Parts: sequence; structure tokens; C-alpha cells
Amino acid sequence: MVLLSDVPMLSVRWVKILLTAACIFLVYKIVKYFTGKVRELPPNTTNRRQLHHNEQVLDILSMEKSGSGNICLGISITPKQSLVHEHVRDARVLLAKRQPMLRAVIATISDGNKYFEIKEINEVIAMFDITISHVKASDWKDVWFEYTEKQRANGRLLWRVVILHEEFMPDTKDCVNTLMFSFSHVCTDGVSSMKFCKQFLNNMNELANGTGCVHHEISSLDLLPPFHEIVTRGRIWHSLFNFMLAYCGLRSILKFCMERLLGRFMEKKPNNPYHEQFPPNSRARNSLTPSRLNVKVFTGGETKNIIQACKANNCTVTGAITAAAHLAFCELIQDNQSKYMELESFLAINGQRFCDPKPHDDYLGFFVYVIQDFYMKYVAGAGVEFWKLTQEATEKIKEFLRKEAYVVETTANSNMTRINYMNVL
Repeated sequence: MVLLSDVPMLSVRWVKILLTAACIFLVYKIVKYFTGKVRELPPNTTNRRQLHHNEQVLDILSMEKSGSGNICLGISITPKQSLVHEHVRDARVLLAKRQPMLRAVIATISDGNKYFEIKEINEVIAMFDITISHVKASDWKDVWFEYTEKQRANGRLLWRVVILHEEFMPDTKDCVNTLMFSFSHVCTDGVSSMKFCKQFLNNMNELANGTGCVHHEISSLDLLPPFHEIVTRGRIWHSLFNFMLAYCGLRSILKFCMERLLGRFMEKKPNNPYHEQFPPNSRARNSLTPSRLNVKVFTGGETKNIIQACKANNCTVTGAITAAAHLAFCELIQDNQSKYMELESFLAINGQRFCDPKPHDDYLGFFVYVIQDFYMKYVAGAGVEFWKLTQEATEKIKEFLRKEAYVVETTANSNMTRINYMNVL
């Protein structure tokens, strides 16, 4: 028999028990969240993963703006015998067997989100896009944009190749060939493209000398999570931030604030001074023969000289290129108003250096942080000491790398749910 006076006491007791249980559960989740294994990547049990924030932006660019979201790679081959096109196909098969992102397509599933789906190799081979061109191999610069800006179709592979027409050089007895690869940027970056080139040529050489075979069994690398998740795994600040978003209901508040701040930033951002002086031709986009690239080719010797000159002047190649582009832009927009401006540059940072654990050396994928708030003051063309400017640019870049602000920015941006990216782009 329970007295009425005991009811409040029982209620309070049950409330305490429930609160204690809730606190224990919360502490357990927090401890597990922060002390889980961070030096090992969880095994991939599925051939699907959702696109990360940066990957979504690149995918939009590749679909909406011709060539903007693509990476183009040209490979020149000069064998003594004519190129065997079947070797090109077989070399692609061998690469696709090893690399999950070369078997990937982008699909939108029932929840409305975009995912990478990794196809079986037989499906991949059926989807290969290999084009044979009648344009001569030596004329690759004339068709670079035309052959590589092509937008991928939905549900198709994220890479393709065009084989230009072979030329025979009577003086050297060589057969000159050019292969032009186009990748959607979401599946690779500049560093991975260089790895791709090496792996592709190794496969071609092995197929040509008979040591390689398209039917060889090759174990596939695991599909990795977005590289930013690998970078921030085990970082307390990022873990706490994600925990608060997941369990404290702050995601919608962050989204609201970021959208307002971003809109305000875009409104106050000055107009591009180059476009004010030289308005873009609205009809150029519909041109039948697009020509938007001014290609400069450096020989191996010239490349070594550039590297040595940068070392001798205590700067990096990236700092020198940034300074040179800045000076060229300043020269184009010479006017009285520009002298008070700070001009913005975009820099790409290889994110693999921050990954722990490191991805497999052979893995091809997207590992890029973008620095968007790198500013340099307008300088007049006359009397500018180029190497002094490159040293200043190099020091600023090193400072950006030390602060790692772009890692924090990516964490914040990637936690905003759907945003109308095209308003920003």
C-alpha cells in the first residue's frame, strides 16, 4: 500500500534515475566518440559512399560549366612500332581493376543525395568511352579544350580517353601518338593524375613486351571515405564540433548563419576589375569552335631550370607561379582605381599530407583543399622586383599551411545541409 504523500517522492526518485541513466549514456557516447580508434580506417563494407561537400561543388561545376570541373591529362608516346589500340583498352582495364574511383559512377538515390557507386569490372568495360580522332597527334593543343570539356552523361564513368591520329617521324623512325584523358575532378586531382600517368604507362609497357595480361587477377583497393574525414579523424576540435551538431541540434542554426554571412560577403565583394574593363562575350559560350586555353609547354630542361631558379631565390615554384600570375593580372587592369585593391588568388593544397593514416601510395582520388582568401596587393608593373614578390608570396603560402584554416572552413562548410551552390558559383 502506497501513501499519497509518497507519490511525489517516488516521482522525484524516478526522475533522478532517468536523468542519471541519460547522463551515463551521454558520457558513454562522448567517450566513445573521442576515444574510438582513429589511426585505422573502418573497413569498407559497401561499394557506395555519399559525395562530400567539396565533391558536390565539383560535380555541379562539371555539369553546369563546360570544362570547369574536369582534369585533362595528355600523354605522348613515341614507340618504334605503331600503337596498338587494344593495349590502350587493356591498360585501362587493369587500372580499373585496381582503382575504385575509376569504376565509379555518380547516382542520386531515393534520399535525394548523390553517391559514388562502384561498378563491377564487367560493367565498367561495357561503359568505356574511347574515341579515335583523325586530328594529328602533334596538333593536340588545337583540340585540347574541344576533346576534354565534354560533360559526362548521368550514370556514366568519370573518365574517358581520345586517341589522336598517329604520325610517323622519318628522321627518328618513331611513331608519335597522343592520348588525351579527361577526368571529372571529383574522382582525381593533379597529384593523382601524375600517379595515373605512371601506372598507365607501366601497364602499356608490360602489355607491349608480353609480361602483362588483361586477364591477370588484381586486388582492388578499398574505397576510401572523403579525405577530409580522414584528416579530421581524431582531432578533438572537429570531433567536438561534429558531436554538437549531431546531438545538440545546431546544424540548422549553423546553416542559417552561414547562408546569411555568405550572401552578405558576396554582396560586398568588389566586382572583378578585369571584367569591368573587358566584359566577357556572352556569345563565346555558344561558339562552335571553343578556344579558351593558351597552352605553354615546358621541356624537361626548362622545368629543371625553373626549379633551380626558385631554389636559388629562396622561394617555391608555387610562390613563383602565384606571383607571376598576380603581376600579369595587374598589368592587364592598370588604372588609378586598382592601386588600392587587394587581388584574390586560389591555391590548391595537397590534402594527403594531413591524412592519418596515409592512403595507399597507389590510390587515385581527390585530396584537395582550396585556399580562397589568399590576397596580394596591386602592384604597378614598372620597377617591381619579381623575386622579392615571389619570396613574399612563398612566406604567405607557408603561413597558410601552418595555420590550416582551410581545414576548419571545410568542416564548417561540409556540415551545412543543402545549399544553393549555384548562387555562389
